[in-house]
Amino acid sequence: MQITQEALVQLAMNGVDKDEIIEKLIMRHPQIFMSLLMADDLIYQIQKVYSSVDKRGTNKVAAIKEYRSLTGTGLKEAKDAVEKMIDTKAIYEIPHETDEDSPF
Repeated sequence: MQITQEALVQLAMNGVDKDEIIEKLIMRHPQIFMSLLMADDLIYQIQKVYSSVDKRGTNKVAAIKEYRSLTGTGLKEAKDAVEKMIDTKAIYEIPHETDEDSPF
């Protein structure tokens, strides 16, 4: 049995409690629940790797090792992923101006 969005809306409109809906989903589709838990944990672990490196590449080797152990990827894929994380940080982290740098 497939649970559709319409079925979920119908359950919610009929006053079924959110926790009860989740419990029904878990009972009918335990493999999906386990997949979501594993994905959630992997995302959390990769976010930890992301936070462990900065835009200068500090801790890059350790981050690559951790990424490889989490994802099972090869060295090149892990290196590329971590370098992308570093590049992303370099783009989105705006350095703070000091009073000396300020034109005013």
